[in-house]
Amino acid sequence: MAISERRGDQAGFADSYHRLSRIAELRGEYGPAEEHYRRALAIKERLGDQASLATTRGQLGAFYTERGRSDQAVPYTLAALAFSHWPRWRPSLRPAPPVSISACAGSVSNGAPLATTASPRSSSGTSSPGG
Repeated sequence: MAISERRGDQAGFADSYHRLSRIAELRGEYGPAEEHYRRALAIKERLGDQASLATTRGQLGAFYTERGRSDQAVPYTLAALAFSHWPRWRPSLRPAPPVSISACAGSVSNGAPLATTASPRSSSGTSSPGG
């Protein structure tokens, strides 16, 4: 983290917090692990890195699931899954749509589909990178 600080590398800070959260979680230090995940998310949200956000959201969802906190896990897991279904191999569709945690939480409570701010996948039915 010291190198990231000297460089002003916010993405490096976010990555470091994510890694620290995993280490703390593996040690059974759940309070610090959750705090590190939240710090990583805050930085990644400021940077707008949707792929990196999806990774941390998915990990935080798994963290909450493993702690028996499914009410907190579901929005993060859905947000991560929403990004994972976005076709990254089609440059014309980049950047990936931002996914709102509050929209995910709303979809759980009312059964509505997950909302993003971009149009859905094309209806061509292509599901392979070469298609």
